[in-house]
Amino acid sequence: MSEFQYPKAILLNSKLEDTSDHQIDYRGLFNKYVLSKWYVYFIFGVIGIGLAYYFYKKQQPVYGIIAKLLIRERDQNYGPSEDFLQRNISFSGTSEKASNEIEILTSLSLMTSVVEELGLEKRYSRKHKFSTYEAYRGFPIVVDTFELKPIKNTTFEITPLNDQSFRFAQGSNGEVHKFGEFFSNQYGKFRISKTKYFTFSSGSDTTLEVAFLNPKIIAQNYLEGLKVGLSDEKNKSSVLVLSLQDAVPERGIAVLSILVEKFDLLKSQANTEITLKTLDLLDGRLADISADLVAAEGTVESYKVNNDIISETTTDLNITMEDVSYLVTEQRNIELQMKMLQAMRSDLRDTSGQFNLIPINPSLYDGKIQDLIQPYNELVMVRERLLLKGQISNPVIQANNQKLSNLRSSITTGVDHMQEDLSTRLSKVKDQHNKSFSRLRSVPQKERGLSDRLRIQSIKENLYVYLLQKREETALALVSNYTNAMLIDPPYSTISPIAPSKAKIFVAAAFGSQALAFFLVLIFGLFAGLIKTEKDIKQILTQKTILGVINHQHGKNQPSLLGQPQNLMTERFRSLRTNLQFYNREKTKCILVTSSTVNEGKTFVASNLAMSFALAKKKTIVIDFDLRKPSIAKYFKGNEAIGLSNFFTEELGIAEVIQVSADLSNLHFILAGPITPNLVEFITEQHLAALFLYVKERYEIIIIDTSPIGIISDGIMLNDYIDNTLFVVRSGFTKKTMVEKAKEIFEQNKLVNPSIIFNGVKKQNDSYGYGYNYKQYSYSS
Repeated sequence: MSEFQYPKAILLNSKLEDTSDHQIDYRGLFNKYVLSKWYVYFIFGVIGIGLAYYFYKKQQPVYGIIAKLLIRERDQNYGPSEDFLQRNISFSGTSEKASNEIEILTSLSLMTSVVEELGLEKRYSRKHKFSTYEAYRGFPIVVDTFELKPIKNTTFEITPLNDQSFRFAQGSNGEVHKFGEFFSNQYGKFRISKTKYFTFSSGSDTTLEVAFLNPKIIAQNYLEGLKVGLSDEKNKSSVLVLSLQDAVPERGIAVLSILVEKFDLLKSQANTEITLKTLDLLDGRLADISADLVAAEGTVESYKVNNDIISETTTDLNITMEDVSYLVTEQRNIELQMKMLQAMRSDLRDTSGQFNLIPINPSLYDGKIQDLIQPYNELVMVRERLLLKGQISNPVIQANNQKLSNLRSSITTGVDHMQEDLSTRLSKVKDQHNKSFSRLRSVPQKERGLSDRLRIQSIKENLYVYLLQKREETALALVSNYTNAMLIDPPYSTISPIAPSKAKIFVAAAFGSQALAFFLVLIFGLFAGLIKTEKDIKQILTQKTILGVINHQHGKNQPSLLGQPQNLMTERFRSLRTNLQFYNREKTKCILVTSSTVNEGKTFVASNLAMSFALAKKKTIVIDFDLRKPSIAKYFKGNEAIGLSNFFTEELGIAEVIQVSADLSNLHFILAGPITPNLVEFITEQHLAALFLYVKERYEIIIIDTSPIGIISDGIMLNDYIDNTLFVVRSGFTKKTMVEKAKEIFEQNKLVNPSIIFNGVKKQNDSYGYGYNYKQYSYSS
């Protein structure tokens, strides 16, 4: 409840002037920052175009180099038998994907070999005036190096002096030598010879340059510009388009040509390596079987001679022998298959991390194992290609290894099942063999011994013929070896340069120069329109007094006098307090503090001025009348839920909203309280009269922190209760235009006894020295 009975409320809305909704004068801004400064934009435009022209002329034209490469898929059908050796020779019949070929074409090792073969690590160029032009072939000189020492800058300048001599320089160090002779210096041993393209003219200012670069760095630079992709990826085309950019078209064409040749050679070497390994395996087996066959034939011959056997006799004996021979052959085949499976099983259980190709033999494996072996061999070949480019720790290679391990486990399980089946078949064949062999017991021992030896001879002979046939097929495959890549379009250069773009350079220069000009005009306009010194204030407010100067305080949190009893800031506010008392001796009781806009330090001044009066034993109260953006609470520890808004809405009385400072008992304060929408509608003249009647009876000094008059004119409605007004201007922040608007307010007498507080003054702008003073009165530091 309020302590006073108010008559009918009289709203003060008509007295409030909210200037926050002023429209922006776009035409004025355009005239200020553009039209009035047309000469700045013109000068910057001319400079920008000139620099663009210089930059364009300095650049060497760059051409595009293009080539097309067809990736053919290998035929997987090798006839009805699908012989496993032919599958082995042809990479297990896998279809090579274009993506794998892209990885090989963009490998660093392949491009490095191209750079080394073309000798691109030795870079020739011509230097004419401000431009440098690279060259490839047709250069006037050739530089041979011997024992080149490693140095940071390996670029040398060769300037012909006449037809016989030249100047060799590196940086500022130069020496004269003759063409064709060897010379040594701190950089190594050289010989520079003329070519058929060498001509000398005495008035020429052209300098020849040669740079020795790291081949891997050159290769990396080419790989960064090399683009390899499918010509029509949507339709699953297998044609690769290779493109790169080079300042010398002939050099770019040579790089792509050698790159394709190296790629073909690499693929051919891979095919040849597998074929040669297969030939080595066949040759070894043929040598072993040949020795066994010779031994078997010698055994038969010796047996016949020793036992006087001329030839076989009876038909039944022949039939029985054929049965036994067939069963023995079958038994040997099964045992051979079991041995091959056992060998494969041992290789598959190898945990050393090696993955090798598995030969595919339809007659050896069942369909399920063959379906697993084919993708296994494909992954092995993919892994080999990846290892050409990356390390084994590469995540892609690790994922490939995991797939290979899973497939190898599945193949091992299939092999185990197949071994069990072969074991069952072997047992049945042995039983039949024993039955047939029992029928031979009636045959004379000599004939039976001969049959055994003839059977062994026949087996060795058939195996020898089979391996010999496969060796010939492998040799033919080696002779007819071909790669799966075919060059459709040989490398060619674009007719016109693709860079630098003249239009882009000049457009960028034009826009950039104008943007820079606008930025400078804007910055200059902003800083030129700020109040920086006392002189700037006096030029506008010629009739107003600068009552106090407050030095600039560093940091976001502004200090108070309570924490710094003896320092420059304390002296400044003491001086302000003294000047204020002498400025208007009769009326210094109620002081309004305002500014033109936010962040100029009015709350800082109001709070510390109140503390200064309280320290001088004056009973002081500070009131936060900035109801829209209150700030006094930052300097006084109090209950922010209690304040003026509670009083104006008649929730609390005046005495109930007054709080006492925890540091000074004679310093009281009233906070703004909870922010209430449309609070101004609750403020009446009766409220204001009651408020100021109460505080003037009880306090010697009343400090009021109100809203900036340049934004909200709340402070003007307090004129009937104010004795003095302090208008805060912040150095380097307050705009001159805002001070000019404040001048209009002063001239219209909308503020009571206004005077100026110059806040945030830095040392270089402070004409008051390090003491405290007023108008050149100071203590020496």
